[in-house]
Amino acid sequence: MGEVKQIFENRILDLHQQMGKQCCYTYSDFLNLDQQSQVISLLNKEHITEYELFGGVEDCQRKVLRFGTKETLFYEEEYPLSILLVTPKSMKFAETLSHRDYLGAVLNLGIDRGKIGDIFIQDKLGYICCVNKISAFIQNELTRIKHTSVSCEEISHHNFKREYHFKEKECIVSSLRLDVVIAGCMKLSRSKVSDLIKSKKCFLNDQLIEKESIQLHDNDVITLRGYGKFIYVGCIKTTKSGKLYIKINQYV
Repeated sequence: MGEVKQIFENRILDLHQQMGKQCCYTYSDFLNLDQQSQVISLLNKEHITEYELFGGVEDCQRKVLRFGTKETLFYEEEYPLSILLVTPKSMKFAETLSHRDYLGAVLNLGIDRGKIGDIFIQDKLGYICCVNKISAFIQNELTRIKHTSVSCEEISHHNFKREYHFKEKECIVSSLRLDVVIAGCMKLSRSKVSDLIKSKKCFLNDQLIEKESIQLHDNDVITLRGYGKFIYVGCIKTTKSGKLYIKINQYV
């Protein structure tokens, strides 16, 4: 595991060196939340600040790391990312497809996972973030997902507006500690939540969290891998017994 981590970190530092030597922007593949946390920790340790993380549209989980800024390179450049719209050829007979269905169909084309970012499903339409270099290939080759025939086209980033669907929930908790709120809102035991946090499966505002005692603030976003994601909206009131009546918006 240590060797894999070292290889990954060396690759990240090589990208930074290339940016400095060639005086141009350099980009990684799409990084998951674990890798992003590892990158931020590494770059903080190395005192490297001229970087950004972006996934193609706002509020993506999978993001590309870019070294270089307008201030350091004296020019601007768009991220080499595309958004593909996947449309059933017959809406009437189209299946209800999941994220797993879309991802499986794309990976079955022989595409590396690192070239694919977030996949959004809105109604019966799919939106796939990917690197520019494979955009044309996906458009030509992605013709079916499960039993549904589809067409695929690239759209402008400006023409995509992500829709969010939430389920509002109210919970009673004893404190605003991270583990207490997760346990109360996700109906898990404190010990189970503790194990998940120690297993590096918990993210607060897209940052890996390993401390159970962190206090939440209004509008914090909590992601628990394998269990879902929710926004802690805030405390509504305090009960007579001192418990906290809180509100969350759970992503659905």
